[in-house]
Amino acid sequence: FTVLAGYLLRCRKQVILGNRQLPSWSGSLLKDGGGMDALGIWFATPALFLLACAFTSLVGPISNFSSHHTWGAFFLALLGSGAGILCLLAAFFYWLFVLLVSPMATLRLALGATPLQAVSLKGILQDIHKGFGDYLLCCVVVWGVSVLFQMAQAAFWPLVLVTFPAQVYLQLVWANLLGQYALAYLPERL
Repeated sequence: FTVLAGYLLRCRKQVILGNRQLPSWSGSLLKDGGGMDALGIWFATPALFLLACAFTSLVGPISNFSSHHTWGAFFLALLGSGAGILCLLAAFFYWLFVLLVSPMATLRLALGATPLQAVSLKGILQDIHKGFGDYLLCCVVVWGVSVLFQMAQAAFWPLVLVTFPAQVYLQLVWANLLGQYALAYLPERL
């Protein structure tokens, strides 16, 4: 997966350079993938912490259900835990925030920033602000196609067999859209 992440970063770089063909699989894919992995860890850590806090807050309420440890008891315990609900809501809103800013962080990485520079919130928001409407449209298109595919998968279970190739293709489309965004709104970095 690290090599695949490196390849997707290389695809972004190729689109930024104006090359419309898929790049080769040779070279420093592990290094580029390591940068993408660093971004993933950076963005995932707070969400995992919030989820851990939410489930840790259930220790007291779930003990009130004695021997009835079912999924229903679990959700009732969660509803009875104000801290758990608060942590889950915070994790949800953080997840939405990450969905909005993480693509720009990967684009900043493709433009030559280090992983630490790529996650600079001020820089990310400035880059998004330059073409907010187009950036949001790109996000909605990719998210929409992903959700529609997941709905089709739920309705027709054999589609599970093509999940991985479909998601990789969707990431290639995403790489192309982000590269086009860089060409249109961030030409000073090219």
